[in-house]
Amino acid sequence: MATTPDKDLLVAALAGYQLKLTEIEARMADLRRQIAGTSGGSAAKPAASKPAKKRRLSAEGRARIIAATKKRWAAVRAAKAAAAKKK
Repeated sequence: MATTPDKDLLVAALAGYQLKLTEIEARMADLRRQIAGTSGGSAAKPAASKPAKKRRLSAEGRARIIAATKKRWAAVRAAKAAAAKKK
């Protein structure tokens, strides 16, 4: 004997299927964005992403880098001069 489901059960099933459909559509949109080469936003209009914050170097850090560079080049020049003296 077949029983017919009541209306509340059918409404709940419909809501569940609608939720699944929404999840599937979101995944499909994500795949479309990946295929198109974008990473965010909706498929119709990509969201404006914030530009990366520019990193600033302090004066002290810059001075340390300059000093280290000068030290390395001084070592290169000294090695070159020592090699020239040996010949």
